[in-house]
Amino acid sequence: MISTTIEVRSSFEKPRSRTVNVGSASYSIPKQTKQKFRFLGKGESVSVHGYELGGLIYLGNTSDQTFDEEPAVINPKLPVKKVNLADPLDYWPNYSRINAAQRNRYLTWLSEGRGDTDELGYVFLYFYGFERYVLRDACQDSDEQRDQNLSDIVGELLRLRKLFAHNRSFESYTTQLLDVIYVVYWPNRLGERKSSFPSNKSIAAQYAIAQVANTTPDTPLDFDWALHWILGFGPVSRTKTIREQYPVLRSLFKAVYETATKGGLKVPSCKTKLQLWVNTASRGLGDVSQLQVPDNWCDPTGLKRPISQLIAVHEEVMPALRTLAKSVAKKDIAGILAAWPSGVPTDSVPKLHQVIQRVKVFIEKHRSPDVATLGKLIGIPVAEKVSAAQMKQMATALETCGYVLVPDPQITSSAIKAEDTVLVYRGSRLDELSPEAQWVALSVHMGCILAMADGNIHRNEKTALQRIVNAHPNSSEREYLEAYLDWRLGHPPSTAGLKKQIDALTDSQRNEIGKTLISVAIADGELPSSEIKQLEKLYGRLGLDPVLVTQYLHTSVVSPTQTLTPDTTDQDQGSEIRLDESALIAHAESTKEVQDVLHRIFQDEPEVEEALANVNSASDVWHEGRLDPAHEELASWLLTGEEWSMDQITLKCRELDLLAQGALEAINDAAFEALGDSLLELGDPVEVYRDVMPA
Repeated sequence: MISTTIEVRSSFEKPRSRTVNVGSASYSIPKQTKQKFRFLGKGESVSVHGYELGGLIYLGNTSDQTFDEEPAVINPKLPVKKVNLADPLDYWPNYSRINAAQRNRYLTWLSEGRGDTDELGYVFLYFYGFERYVLRDACQDSDEQRDQNLSDIVGELLRLRKLFAHNRSFESYTTQLLDVIYVVYWPNRLGERKSSFPSNKSIAAQYAIAQVANTTPDTPLDFDWALHWILGFGPVSRTKTIREQYPVLRSLFKAVYETATKGGLKVPSCKTKLQLWVNTASRGLGDVSQLQVPDNWCDPTGLKRPISQLIAVHEEVMPALRTLAKSVAKKDIAGILAAWPSGVPTDSVPKLHQVIQRVKVFIEKHRSPDVATLGKLIGIPVAEKVSAAQMKQMATALETCGYVLVPDPQITSSAIKAEDTVLVYRGSRLDELSPEAQWVALSVHMGCILAMADGNIHRNEKTALQRIVNAHPNSSEREYLEAYLDWRLGHPPSTAGLKKQIDALTDSQRNEIGKTLISVAIADGELPSSEIKQLEKLYGRLGLDPVLVTQYLHTSVVSPTQTLTPDTTDQDQGSEIRLDESALIAHAESTKEVQDVLHRIFQDEPEVEEALANVNSASDVWHEGRLDPAHEELASWLLTGEEWSMDQITLKCRELDLLAQGALEAINDAAFEALGDSLLELGDPVEVYRDVMPA
């Protein structure tokens, strides 16, 4: 029975307006025979056969002659049979034509929240009313009433799309109707349709692209509409991966599109006339299925040249998208985190978001975790020695969580073990270090090698290195370098891997690092023989004459007891820098040239000349007896080439009854102790630094 509070009126009685505007054009809705039904807004309700029905439905009488045109109208006079079961609906359901049991099920669905159902025909029957209102009746309402009804319909469509996301047919028809609402009634809000997955031949995209071509041809096309263009009108597959990862695809496409097209594609005009057609789910709306557009507008969506440009962009981004999709399929959280594009929210993936929250809670409590624990937290199981690939994946995964890993293998590579600690801080990851920052990082690395030469790090040595970092002007890079210094001071460095960095330096940069090392060496007021020896080796690594160590030290230290406060340190005023001259003599005699220099410096000191005369020559064997015959033979074999694969090395080690990884590390340890540098850059392939060998 119909509630007395609801007035049932003719859908076409006393129309207020029958004009619809699209762009600069306007058109009229064709008139139809008067029928006694109306559209109920969301705030209205009605009782039909004991069922309380909310709005967004049509209610009233229909005639047999027009049943195809009004399938969604609920006629309260038609009978309802309250039974538990009902026959399946036909393909095009019509309330006036379905049987009494089917009407009962439909009214039950409407009254009980319009939720999930295994009979999608009832959902389409409900949807037919939305199509009719948008295409035929909305233009008759006042602007205020029409906007309210349309807003309610949009909200309801979005809710239903989530419930029935698995049905492509429903998704397609609802996407199309949403496009029509924005194009016809809300053209100024058309941008709200950009982020949704485009339907095939999207009406919104077709109109937006044509609008750019016909009204602002010099304006670059927005990347979202460009993506709609290629997916909706281009020869590319709309795969499951693309659908499921569409927000990620948008982010990847944006970056490549704007770079490849230098800011955006300019849409050319053409001779093809623009036509916008609506393929309705319900019957009876054929007379309003073509939307009116300006007569002189062209449709560029079929042009080959812009589509070919967009295909190139699409093909460039798809490999990254597939990588992410594979990680998702494997439920590889670390892989997903590592592959997730920056700038794309993770809220849409609840499990991923939960992992990120766990990572954040952990890091806020543990800023310096060990690698094994950190790897376990984000799903990267690590062995005793962590591979470079694992460190890169870990750094990228932490980047997605909003953190920076130190050391970042992308900019400062270091050999890491599972028990080693790393530093993690909240911030934005750097793509690379500027040349100036690379110089600072190298100074920190070599300065730490020197500072640790005597077995401990003095406060003033750390302060000297800190001042080098603080002088760097770029705040983002400085933040990383500060963390890198803190980490490096707790992890004894080697010179492995420094060759490539040093080779990139200019002569003046090498000299500056050399002077920086001197300032670090004298920062603690002591200069033992171990630091002098390390200084000479580092100078040789820099390509500087080791003799300069002696010259610079004697320039800096005026006398054994005279006080000096270098500008590059925070050494306390009045403290003494004590130079161990006997140690300097002992370690500066590696060449005849060094002896001559020392002779000139100490020509008035006979004790020095006597000391020089009694110095024993170094061993002719480069490792000074630190390697047994098998390891020595392996080292000699390695020195015959510049690069070896691990397969080659493993075979050679089998001949010598050695384990490859351990043997390589033993050779490196011996080289560092004897030469102050590593002989090998471990990895696959293994690089041989033959230039560290004595001449």
